[in-house]
Amino acid sequence: MNVVVHSACSPTNLEWQRYVIDVVSRTVPPDARVVVLSRGGSPDGYQRQALITALGGRPKPVALLTNSVIARTVIAAMRLFNPTMKAFTTSDLKGAGEFLGLTVAERERVAQLLVELESELGKSTADQLPARSEAR
Repeated sequence: MNVVVHSACSPTNLEWQRYVIDVVSRTVPPDARVVVLSRGGSPDGYQRQALITALGGRPKPVALLTNSVIARTVIAAMRLFNPTMKAFTTSDLKGAGEFLGLTVAERERVAQLLVELESELGKSTADQLPARSEAR
């Protein structure tokens, strides 16, 4: 399980590169399922391509929790490369969990991680990454 939280700001190329190298390339197992909470930020086309490359072209099931129309549009575009993606409102963790086939215990852990990561994001300073992730 990989849980990612984006603030209202999109990640910079350096932040995304760190995420792809430090998290995706080293800790995301081949059978990982991904939950992303976005408050509006999302990777751009270059960053999405870097992620696809890091995953070796193997799509991962992704549930995006967002109320942002822009982020939902990004998911619609990304579905061309990964049809196992789906967007949900931020209040529909249950639906996202069902989509990903998460157990009740896994959904509870994801909910806990989302709170922790979003709290950490809120405490971040200008020299810290505005996107946080946790791989399990």
